[in-house]
Amino acid sequence: MDGTLVDYLYEPNGPSPFKCGYCKSPDTSKIQGVLAHRMTCGDFQELVDRGFQRSGKFVYRPFMRETCCPQYVFRTDVTKFRLSKQQKATIRKMNRFLTLGEANATPEDAEEAGPGDSAGKEAKTVEDVTENNLGEPSKKRAVRPGLGADPSKPPCKKAKLLRRERQAKKAVQKGQKIVALEENLANRETTGQPSASSTSPSVAEWVGEKLILPHEPSHRHSLTTRLVSCSRGDPQFASTYEESYRVFRKFQLEVHRDNEEDCQESHFNEFLVDSPLVKEKGPEGAPCNYGSFHLQYLIDGKIFAVGVLDIIPRGVLCEYLFYDPAYRFVAPGVYSALNEISLSQRFFTVSPEMQYYYMGFYVQSCPKMNYKRRYASSELLCSHTHSYAPLQQCIPRLKEKEYCRLDDDAPLVNERDEVTEEVVGGLKILHKMAVMSYTDYRAECGDGRQAMIVESYVELVGQKVASNATLHIPSSDMMF
Repeated sequence: MDGTLVDYLYEPNGPSPFKCGYCKSPDTSKIQGVLAHRMTCGDFQELVDRGFQRSGKFVYRPFMRETCCPQYVFRTDVTKFRLSKQQKATIRKMNRFLTLGEANATPEDAEEAGPGDSAGKEAKTVEDVTENNLGEPSKKRAVRPGLGADPSKPPCKKAKLLRRERQAKKAVQKGQKIVALEENLANRETTGQPSASSTSPSVAEWVGEKLILPHEPSHRHSLTTRLVSCSRGDPQFASTYEESYRVFRKFQLEVHRDNEEDCQESHFNEFLVDSPLVKEKGPEGAPCNYGSFHLQYLIDGKIFAVGVLDIIPRGVLCEYLFYDPAYRFVAPGVYSALNEISLSQRFFTVSPEMQYYYMGFYVQSCPKMNYKRRYASSELLCSHTHSYAPLQQCIPRLKEKEYCRLDDDAPLVNERDEVTEEVVGGLKILHKMAVMSYTDYRAECGDGRQAMIVESYVELVGQKVASNATLHIPSSDMMF
């Protein structure tokens, strides 16, 4: 049997509370979800755009109305993404390590390579900023007031603008097409986003640097990446499984401070290896097909970081990143995110629909999420409208109220409206190894106790996924 097959984890009194991973409250986090035995990448994409993420085979979303820390799906439009100064510095830092062997940590490394969430970063505190390299408070220097700008002279221009003007003049001399630099710069300063006419290079083609630096004999180290199918039946994955698990265990123990029992091989498999996503043919010319993958980062032939990725119809979704803490000084969280954005850009060149890089959830109240604000052209999913809104527009609203409507222009979604008689009656049911419609199931089994469960399921996953998927209903003695 092909297609999506799920068990619905129904709770009659609503989702049970459990410990929150963000605010650490013992019993205030609530989620809803399904256990997916198998799921098509298209169905998973639809669920992501309804607020879902996955952990192993458990596909879930926060119960936004009641959970303590509302979580919004975060994505970046890779066609508009532009590197920030700090992100460029991260690439230079990695390249200096590869070419010269430099391994100097900076205060920013603790922020950019920390354990924050799926992309693995952590927030910087005020104390971090005000301490020097010896861990002592920096002495504040008194600043004398100046006389101000000379009104008889034209206003000074930023060095960035002067550089761009010089580049524009050279382009004109060569007969090349240029963009309106002043307009583009003004747009960046007011909105934090590049203008639509920006022709800056992609991450992988950034002028003066290479994201994956080709190895030369004079270099101290080499960096390579390897994208392997997330399946223990895949020979390449199987041959690197033990090495990946050792890195995961070290990461969880040293960075997350987990207990030994939380770092067992079974946890690794359930969390980051087992995936319900069906492998499907991707776009012609794409780097790989749809499905779940481990993107392995190797220094001198040894794995030092692994990004757990889902390749889905609208882009690349990062489920998690783990790395060897010994390489924290190269900011693996930022570096891997930039490499995955570059991968997303490669997908976009062969499939215009694949223009997004998904970075898990964004939680306004969690300081560890602050790093996500540095990724240009980012959006949050509004749980009221199931549409995306620019991050810069959302932040002021979320500061006032953590659970709120983010998009005023899109119509509100009433998920109960999707629970139509036609959809519920035509729902595919797996019962005692036989697939039938829900209408036929009720006629054959005479079991009306499942009506509330089925309607709740359709309301959760939506009309489209409910119509595509098959819902498993166990025997009466195995009720939910």
